[in-house]
Amino acid sequence: MNLRYAAGLWEDTFLEDMLWEIPPFSSSGDEHRINHALPSWSWARSDAPKRYFQSEQLTYLCTVEGVRCAPGAAADDALVNIQPGAHVIVSGFLLPAKSTKYGVVIDGNPRIFHIPRRDYSWATGEDGEGIIRDGDDIYILPLVVSESRTNDSGQDAGIHALVLRQSPDDPTTYTRVAIFWTSVHHLLHHEYMFQGTDALLSVLQAQVAYGESVLGEDGVYHRPQAESSEAGGDDDATSSALVPGGPTATFNAFTSAVQHRHLLLYGKTNPELPMDEFYGLVHLEMLRAEMLAEEARASEWRRREEHGETQAHERVRIKIA
Repeated sequence: MNLRYAAGLWEDTFLEDMLWEIPPFSSSGDEHRINHALPSWSWARSDAPKRYFQSEQLTYLCTVEGVRCAPGAAADDALVNIQPGAHVIVSGFLLPAKSTKYGVVIDGNPRIFHIPRRDYSWATGEDGEGIIRDGDDIYILPLVVSESRTNDSGQDAGIHALVLRQSPDDPTTYTRVAIFWTSVHHLLHHEYMFQGTDALLSVLQAQVAYGESVLGEDGVYHRPQAESSEAGGDDDATSSALVPGGPTATFNAFTSAVQHRHLLLYGKTNPELPMDEFYGLVHLEMLRAEMLAEEARASEWRRREEHGETQAHERVRIKIA
């Protein structure tokens, strides 16, 4: 029997409800009482203060197939009267990752570290789940995509994900150990996770359109003339365009995305392609190719769905306890 209210979470909004976090000002290393009767995805598992991210527009990347929690309990007991074996079944895409002292690394790319909001101190395993060490295998489960936190005219979107650890006794069972947020641009190699949505395609289309609007005849991005005047009249791409804190959020967001992409591809030290050569037509042509590839991928996904064919990347079905 499934309950609509399960260990502090509502089934109707279960995905976003799982994205609670311990605020930064409340250290996960502090002493917190742990209720081991509650599943790892429940905010009530510990008495640490919690908060939720807020977004009016969400695109779901994962599906809740069922929640088993406190069978037969009365509504007013749904939080405290939890039966053993409480869990949620979800289908989505698991991304292999590793824990490092700098953060979570996906795809083995040490240039980008994703900083998690940890549920507890990984160094001590204080919640009784065991210590997570540098180099340990963990997994990322993207749950939702939200609009960017900045005024970037749709050029970016955020992926909100759970950080999971696989049970040593059951490879289909996982426990939540953290959450994190990252830009869609950091996970482009996992474009299949967006299947059934236009989340990635709309971002790429917005970036291509804006990039074309600011590309100069010299093949370099330039701040639009009116904005350049506000910034002090400097029209050189490697100086005014790359100075943080400029007056236009849209142009700054675009520039930031270019810089992140360059870092992801080439790193900081002696890059094969310098930033000043990447910042313009080279980057824009890459965006155009990615946009066309995403259009083709989305079209193929729809074709397979209409004909009842197996998708190129099938979702996995896992249990989170």
